[in-house]
Amino acid sequence: MKTELRVSTTKIVDLNKDVENLNGQLKDKEAVVESEKKKHINLERKWNDILLNLEDCKVVLEEPRQLKVKVQAMIGHFINGHNKFKIHEDDRKVNERLIDVIKEQNQRSIRIANHQRREREQLETASFNTKVKDEKIKGELVRQVINHKTENFALRKALSSRPIRTPVTSRPSTTNSKRPAFR
Repeated sequence: MKTELRVSTTKIVDLNKDVENLNGQLKDKEAVVESEKKKHINLERKWNDILLNLEDCKVVLEEPRQLKVKVQAMIGHFINGHNKFKIHEDDRKVNERLIDVIKEQNQRSIRIANHQRREREQLETASFNTKVKDEKIKGELVRQVINHKTENFALRKALSSRPIRTPVTSRPSTTNSKRPAFR
């Protein structure tokens, strides 16, 4: 009876070990399934991003179907574990078209920048010319005001009762004094 109990307890211990091993394997497989689900979700996100980018490219490209085929091939290679893919003639045509579009956009932006620069220079020269004209007008007004004040001064002096004493500098002095002669 004791031997049967020993055998049954060893069988139970062995069975418990087997159950623990199976539980460990089950947890490992569940972890693998979870990682595969995460990979699948990441691939779906990448696929959706590529499709959104493809929708954006349809405006630029004349042949979006070729680009879609190229993107699908890229994703197929990515899923299969290949990071490199071959560029075919159609892909080269698409790439050349993209390069042409980029060149056209660059030339257009250069033309716009040059036009804006020319307009800015014209505005600067026009503002400089108006400043020069304003300065000339101000100078003329200042001269007129000075002339007007000197005329008024001369008239007031002439009308005053006392005679104006001005130094005579045009004729040579008859005396040897160093002071100018007064009238």
